[in-house]
Amino acid sequence: MNVITRELLLTVLRVDDTLTYKEKVSLQGLTNQSELEEKLLSPHEAAQMLKCTTNTLRNWVKDGIIKPVILGKRSARYRLADVYRILDAKK
Repeated sequence: MNVITRELLLTVLRVDDTLTYKEKVSLQGLTNQSELEEKLLSPHEAAQMLKCTTNTLRNWVKDGIIKPVILGKRSARYRLADVYRILDAKK
C-alpha cells in the first residue's frame, strides 16, 4: 500500500485547481471553519499558493483584497481561509 506523505498532499493541493477550498480543507484534515481561520501562512507560503510574488501580496493588502494578521511591528501572516477565498475567486 502506498503512503501519501503530508508534503505530497500539500503539493497536490497547490497544483490541483479543480478543488474548492472546502475540498482542500477536508483533505488537509482541517475539519471546521474555526480551524481554517486559525491556520496562518507566512507571506512566502501565501504567495506560493496564490502563484504571485510577495510584492503582489503586499499590493493586494493595500487594495483591500486580503487582510493580514499582524503579529508584531514587522511580522504579518495570512489566514488560509483568505488564501482559499482568493483562489476560488480566480477560477
